[in-house]
Amino acid sequence: MKKALIGFLFLVSCLMVQAQTRLADGRVQDRSLELGLRSEAIKDAGILRLCVAKDGQCIENLTLGFTVRVYDAKGTEIWNSIWTGQTLDLKFKKPLPTAHRVVVKAVAPQVVNKLTGNPILTGEPLELEFVLE
Repeated sequence: MKKALIGFLFLVSCLMVQAQTRLADGRVQDRSLELGLRSEAIKDAGILRLCVAKDGQCIENLTLGFTVRVYDAKGTEIWNSIWTGQTLDLKFKKPLPTAHRVVVKAVAPQVVNKLTGNPILTGEPLELEFVLE
């Protein structure tokens, strides 16, 4: 199982390298990365699961620091926080039953490869906004 996981992560890393460009200063950039929504149960359970994605597929070894802002139907901010990116699976202290819209924004224009520690520039901070049903 462990070998299969390592092989999978290597394959994902290889696929990512194909779309990346190396800048003149040696840094790596990939402007096709995006924030992805794995699942959410903010109103009922206070849970939000995110990922860094490429072409709609989550990439498990990438992370980033980000802020989360939650708004009610009137547009009033009812909750906000900054997250280090140590995990992209968030558990709020309590459910937010009046939540209507969520905005997640990276604090920097880069993601970090958790396996190597290397940053990958994204051009601008990644952002995800969605309305809860």
